[in-house]
Amino acid sequence: MAYRWKDAKGQWVLSDRPPPEGTSYEEIPLLR
Repeated sequence: MAYRWKDAKGQWVLSDRPPPEGTSYEEIPLLR
């Protein structure tokens, strides 16, 4: 599972770890 959210600059971040506490994010199933 991957996590996607926007950072403070409004850039999309894609990570295998969830974002910092209080950040809204989407969970994305990774296609292998």
